[in-house]
Amino acid sequence: MPAPAYFPHNVIETLHDWYTDLLGADHTVVKRRLSMNDPALSIGIYPENGDYLAGSAEIGAPEPTITTYQLRVQHMTKGMDREHVQALALTNSKMVRVLLYRTATLQVKLASLSEDLLGSHERFQRLRVGRQELNEAKIQRSFYFLTVTHVVIETETVKL
Repeated sequence: MPAPAYFPHNVIETLHDWYTDLLGADHTVVKRRLSMNDPALSIGIYPENGDYLAGSAEIGAPEPTITTYQLRVQHMTKGMDREHVQALALTNSKMVRVLLYRTATLQVKLASLSEDLLGSHERFQRLRVGRQELNEAKIQRSFYFLTVTHVVIETETVKL
């Protein structure tokens, strides 16, 4: 029996499945940080940390109402021709970011996410995309471009 999908893992599962369906066989999508051994076009999705909005607790509630989860979406492009790989990396990194904002089906899937745990109900509120970092490396004769997109998920928790 699979473990229940609590925040932020349910968001990671949703993004993983969505990117896999959308990008098909062109990309490998994993739920972890990428490594140099991953295929030339890879996406890695993983949690970074979580935080509570101090002072957001409802009257009488023992915990804050608003929680933010930091996720990272990595996109790796690698190959032998630096200019081609860089152009492809820049295009793909923009697509990774823009698709998070502009795809209605993803917004609907995320909006449906919730969990009930220990007498509280937590539900998805919004997704924000922060900065993107582009990293480049040359190892032996291959060029590696790794884009890291910072994603923030905000949830609301209420007592049942």
